[in-house]
Amino acid sequence: MTREAPAAADEGALLRTHRSDIDRAEAAIHELIDALGFDPDAAELAATPARVARTLIQATLGGYERDPQEILSATFRGPYRDLVLVTDIFFVSMCPHHLLPFSGHAHLAYLPRDRVVGLGRVTDLVQAFACRFQFQEKLTQELADAMMDHLQPFGAACRIEATHYCERVAHEERAPSLVITEAVRGRFADDPESGDRFRRALADRRGRS
Repeated sequence: MTREAPAAADEGALLRTHRSDIDRAEAAIHELIDALGFDPDAAELAATPARVARTLIQATLGGYERDPQEILSATFRGPYRDLVLVTDIFFVSMCPHHLLPFSGHAHLAYLPRDRVVGLGRVTDLVQAFACRFQFQEKLTQELADAMMDHLQPFGAACRIEATHYCERVAHEERAPSLVITEAVRGRFADDPESGDRFRRALADRRGRS
């Protein structure tokens, strides 16, 4: 199953909450443009500090406003205990090393114990953790751990495939690389057959695309 990223839940509320932070960020970006030798008051740059400040606030603080437990609370009971895999969840996150984004797709799977979560909530979970200062490795682990902690399934797994723009900017001569990280918990980690089944399901999806 494939899910695309939804729009932010309430960007207006987020921006209102962080109004003073946005004002400080605007001033800093105005100064940065000037330090780079450009006129921050030129017509093509006059609105840039406000635009960049709003984007950074949304990209780095929006996820902290969301509670993973609340996101995964929309569950229903049922006898289904087989593999649930949600693939190709697009995300953009911000690396704290260079203040540049990395983006890609997350694939999350779990083995329900007695509760199944709404599929859209899996996508929401990815966005909640992605809209923060993040490292891809940490993001992968946090998603798998959140599924285990709040759904209490037999197992949870997360695989992320992403491109990092800091690498593109710093090494223009290199071909874009894809960084792959994986975290497996519970039965996916303890039972080799379950772990292999998760990876085969991802591989089968690629074969059909």
